[in-house]
Amino acid sequence: MLPVKLITSTATLFFLSILFSQKLYTQNDSLLINSCSFYDSLETHFQCDNRGYPLSYGKKFCLKFLDKRGQFSEDGQQWIDSTMLCLMKHLNNLDPDLSCKALRKEAFASHIPCYIDNGYCNLSKEDRKLVYKIAIPSSVFHPRVWNQGIKVLQRCREEK
Repeated sequence: MLPVKLITSTATLFFLSILFSQKLYTQNDSLLINSCSFYDSLETHFQCDNRGYPLSYGKKFCLKFLDKRGQFSEDGQQWIDSTMLCLMKHLNNLDPDLSCKALRKEAFASHIPCYIDNGYCNLSKEDRKLVYKIAIPSSVFHPRVWNQGIKVLQRCREEK
């Protein structure tokens, strides 16, 4: 039989390891790319309201891309999946004590690297047009989105 002190110490270490390794969302990758519920979890944690990044941008576009996913080529679908996962993983690793304003800034900072690193520049012209059709109508009043779109196109030109 183990001494009580050893059991207590082991239990404390176990609890602390869980506490410090917790992320906002811990589902496996395949579940993340087929659902936008991650953004609900993000909203529950940060409580930014309907105008904050998790619901007004993250979930909104996640749902739009999932809805149109079947219209993309196989490469386009892979790009959607890997990009969504990249964006979610970035958000999941942020400081859980960020303000909503800082969360929005950090989230937008991940867009260009996630798009580029997951092969946006290599998508077919048809897939890129679908991305525009999803993003542009909903982003008319988002100067940050337009700016990021321009930066993505510039990076693609630089890669060629």
